[in-house]
Amino acid sequence: MKRALKLWSCSCVLTLCALPLVAQPRTPSLPADRAVPAPRGVVDSRFLFFALTPELAAGPPESLAFRIDVDGQPFLVETLDLRQVRGAESFAFELLATRPDLRDRLHELGRDPKSRVVVQVAVDGAVVREFASFGELLRYNREIKRFLRPAAAPSEVYGPAAGESPKPAPLARLFEKGYQADPACLSQCQYEYQYCISGPCYEAGASCVFCEDLYQSCLESCPIICVEPKSVTEYYTPWQTISTIYGSYNCYENWWENDFLWGTYYQHVSYSLKRDRVRRTESCNGQVTETVLSTQYSNSSCWQPTGASCYMPPSRFSGWSC
Repeated sequence: MKRALKLWSCSCVLTLCALPLVAQPRTPSLPADRAVPAPRGVVDSRFLFFALTPELAAGPPESLAFRIDVDGQPFLVETLDLRQVRGAESFAFELLATRPDLRDRLHELGRDPKSRVVVQVAVDGAVVREFASFGELLRYNREIKRFLRPAAAPSEVYGPAAGESPKPAPLARLFEKGYQADPACLSQCQYEYQYCISGPCYEAGASCVFCEDLYQSCLESCPIICVEPKSVTEYYTPWQTISTIYGSYNCYENWWENDFLWGTYYQHVSYSLKRDRVRRTESCNGQVTETVLSTQYSNSSCWQPTGASCYMPPSRFSGWSC
């Protein structure tokens, strides 16, 4: 009996070995260097925001204020006028957007272990949040930047740290540049020309060509001086990334194939961006002052190919590729 069982067992093994191999559907194989990355986000900690919610205001908010104390002493206060921002209670607003110099100074103080930075936030005069440390403010920003909806609003900054805000050059002189003839000399030449044509020339009843010649000679003799401001220009900074959020994955057919058997994983990526409009003023002594006039914000998204394969994509990719 045992011998019979043994022969039967060997027969089964031989039979199984002789069976033809049946092709099985492959499952996606993702090498370590091509594995789909876990969802993650990248934020720029330089830009500091506070996100309003309808719960923080008893109606459309009219003002937002940041009060900053350092080591128990007033540092600065910034107030934002929200009356022209429609739906302001659903947006986030940047702290010191138009004063990057003070923003950088605040970061320096926040990194100093000997300094204690406290930030109070008030909506329409009522305090709605207090950050007991700069680190707490940074952690709060890392959270809200995952779903950031930034907006710009006119602001004023005052207090001990604000100092004298850079004064933009008058718009009337925006295109006046550099070295010109001395205005006092030009005025004198004009006066002498008017005297010439209304005085001796008029009385003589003769041609006044010589008045024109005198006038041109006078202009050519005027000294060339630098007229303040030497130059004034305006420009936009490049778009800067506030935050990058990596979201969900979708499997799409490769554009060069049409069998819908193997495709590529794409990951949805969302960006929050900002740029500043800056006025650059150069003085005759070479000093350059740059003033942030306004800030623009933008949100965008795209699908980024990961390089990882996926099985049986349901559709061909037709979105906006990063």
